Amino acid sequence: MRINLSSVMVDDQAKALAFYTDVLGFVKKADVPVGEYRWLTVVSPEGGDDIELVLEPMGFPPAKAYQKALFDAGIPVTSFDTKDIKGDFARLKARGVAIRGEIQFHGPVTTLKWPAMTMEFKAANASLLQGLKPGAKVAFEFVERQPGEWVITAIKPLPASQGAGTPAAGANPHAGH
Repeated sequence: MRINLSSVMVDDQAKALAFYTDVLGFVKKADVPVGEYRWLTVVSPEGGDDIELVLEPMGFPPAKAYQKALFDAGIPVTSFDTKDIKGDFARLKARGVAIRGEIQFHGPVTTLKWPAMTMEFKAANASLLQGLKPGAKVAFEFVERQPGEWVITAIKPLPASQGAGTPAAGANPHAGH
């Protein structure tokens, strides 16, 4: 068994198609009129065309409530993979894409059996970020607040001479990444 269709709810199919093709670089695969809407799908130019993303019209009132609830909670509806996260992040920001957080790059977290990766962390409390400058090396602690939602619970700047891969004195095993 495999996935061949996945849907994202959109309020305007034409606007969504322009975003997914012109901004994200996906390719339109299907565009069939269905009453007042369209059966509209896009595929990735970097993968096979057998996995389609349906740009589903939000004509069903509970769909709007569902989408808003997920957005307000900061829960992603879908996820995309890239071979150049830094480049794609910069490209999307330059094209005016609203990005809710900054991308965090970290080395391996052996205690959780995570390889080096990129992920978006949220601070459990915005006051934790006061006084930090973009690009500063930091040590931080994080917890999984709910499945798949990792939040920073403590953060402190590292001395300029200390790399992000070197835990600060007294830091816990999750610090420094």
